[in-house]
Amino acid sequence: MPPKESDPLDVLSGLAAASAEAIADFVAQIPAERFQQAVRMIDSARSIAVAGQHNASAVAACLGDGLCQIGYRCRHLAALDREDRRHVSGMGTGDLLITINLGAEPGPLTDLVSVAQGRGVRVLAIGLSPEDFGVRENDLALVMATTVRGSVQPLVPPFVFAQSLLMVLSDS
Repeated sequence: MPPKESDPLDVLSGLAAASAEAIADFVAQIPAERFQQAVRMIDSARSIAVAGQHNASAVAACLGDGLCQIGYRCRHLAALDREDRRHVSGMGTGDLLITINLGAEPGPLTDLVSVAQGRGVRVLAIGLSPEDFGVRENDLALVMATTVRGSVQPLVPPFVFAQSLLMVLSDS
């Protein structure tokens, strides 16, 4: 139960303001050429797998479902288990693995990246810090670190990023 002095509307207003600031921070951090590179990687992929864990699973589902809806051959890897590793091990050159990490221990995602790299699959890694990535030179890592305001990391920036990717891709 929240403290009695918390006004739900004040909390909503505060989160909305923090989210708007976090989006502005994120947009300022992503160089245009890296955003375009991410678009080209997705658009040129034969098939795509999108994986995220914990909070990032919802973002991965949004991106994966959206890619399917606009005509890309895509699968959302939600469990990050043996079955998902098996799926990645069936991928190859021309395919793309997108991993999204929003602060969780990257262990299962790192395992998927290792399997993908062993198969010649390109990797687009999206996370909050450079330490989240184990990518090669021909892969792409995008850091979407945002300033935490208060006790909750706003989830809006990763969703805005996923939706803007989908908007650009649906127009191409």
